[in-house]
Amino acid sequence: MIRGLFERFGIELPSFGLGEVPARIMVPRIVFLGTSLALLLFGMLMIYSASSILALTSEECQHNPAFYLIRQAGFAAVGIVIAVVLVWIIAFGVVGLFVVCAPQSCCFCSSWS
Repeated sequence: MIRGLFERFGIELPSFGLGEVPARIMVPRIVFLGTSLALLLFGMLMIYSASSILALTSEECQHNPAFYLIRQAGFAAVGIVIAVVLVWIIAFGVVGLFVVCAPQSCCFCSSWS
């Protein structure tokens, strides 16, 4: 059902250098990322609605109602960058080196083939 939705809109699932990734693996990841993004945006909306009056009346915030929203957006951007870098290191660095450099006689690695 979801695979047909991607095909209907002409969306090609990315492979990220891993070859062809089956839709049964990639679709839940895309749904998870979309849900995470929606929760992030909803949280930003809640921060803005809860703190805009306080920031508007505060001299410390230069009477900018979006002061806390901008601050939180900066923290979210830094967190996203750190998460992407960590995923990149784990997916292509550590795991890639382990699978490539591991001896063929290793019992753990033989279960992968």
